[in-house]
Amino acid sequence: MSSPTRPIKVLNLTSTPAGIGGVESLLLSAAGKYDTRRFDVAFCNLFDARGEDSVFPAALQARGARLLDVPGQKWRDLPALVTGLAQLLRRERFDVLHSHMLHATLVGHLAGSIARVPVRIASRQYTREPYQNKGRWMRALDRRAFRTATHVVAVSGAVRAVLVDEDGVAPERISVISNSIDIAAIDAAELGAPLPWDASWDGSFLLGYVASLTWRKDHANLLRAFAQVVAQEPRARLVLVGEGPEEAGLKALAAELRLEGRVLFTGRRNDVPALARHFHLYVHPPRHEAFGIAVVEAMALAKPVVATRVDGIPEVLGEDAGLLVPPGDPAALAAAILKTMRDPRAGAGMGACGRQRAERHFAVEVMVERYQELYSRFANGSS
Repeated sequence: MSSPTRPIKVLNLTSTPAGIGGVESLLLSAAGKYDTRRFDVAFCNLFDARGEDSVFPAALQARGARLLDVPGQKWRDLPALVTGLAQLLRRERFDVLHSHMLHATLVGHLAGSIARVPVRIASRQYTREPYQNKGRWMRALDRRAFRTATHVVAVSGAVRAVLVDEDGVAPERISVISNSIDIAAIDAAELGAPLPWDASWDGSFLLGYVASLTWRKDHANLLRAFAQVVAQEPRARLVLVGEGPEEAGLKALAAELRLEGRVLFTGRRNDVPALARHFHLYVHPPRHEAFGIAVVEAMALAKPVVATRVDGIPEVLGEDAGLLVPPGDPAALAAAILKTMRDPRAGAGMGACGRQRAERHFAVEVMVERYQELYSRFANGSS
């Protein structure tokens, strides 16, 4: 446990090979927000790709965060990863190990046990989707890691329900702490590159979706819905921000639906909030979504939202910031989009409600304070 004469030492553990997604953005927004008189917070990213793709560690360092390194990029390096992390934990004498991703939790559980870290906190950022392609053994290991952690953070009530009902974690060992965004940084965001559309889109109604191009995010459903929207509202345009393995298939589907010139695939962008400021409506139709950080960013930008009623999204959106539709239903999605397009006053009202909700519930300062309370509670032995 920590000494009253020194700050509580916390290691945030991630497992990002490359890129910056929702969890990485979350941790970047929190870096530098901790009370340094009470907490000494460091970061370690496992399975890092190194080189030009190592953007998350570089971004942490650019924000002045203390970054510690454990070599190893593949699962074949697991013994070295566990040993190296355990040695790091012992050497630095961390009071709290806080893991934020599936693989980080698995490796961190082993290394933290070996190093006898007093407090091991595991954040659950997902419901069931990571197991779809990973088999029973991965789920069994993950379930054990969460059952034996000192405490578990669920990012939404939907995640908490899965932990209790399916993974057997005791309810009293779970805290629901929502993910967050840096609203001040979003307000100040500037474009890092020219707008990706040309003058032919002037006067268009822009729909945006920010998500990796993966099966879980269900861009195909959105493209089919958008084809129905365009048939009734030719001024509509769709901007898809992100990259992923489904890109080729989605572009082929857009061509099949005759959406050329109306749909834009931007690829990865590092200036998403500034780009999203130009959207008139944010659409978020995944099959699964434990939380939905991109939804919160759109709310902070006062954009109306149309999203699927899955997992944690209803908790994030609330009752007045947007419209919810069933997943995998292009007709329902198209109807909600058209309804919002045709009632700009209602859309503006949704946007205003979303901004207020983001400020009240999802500001990074709120999340960091709740984390600090949790660290203090367990590191000081008051659990």
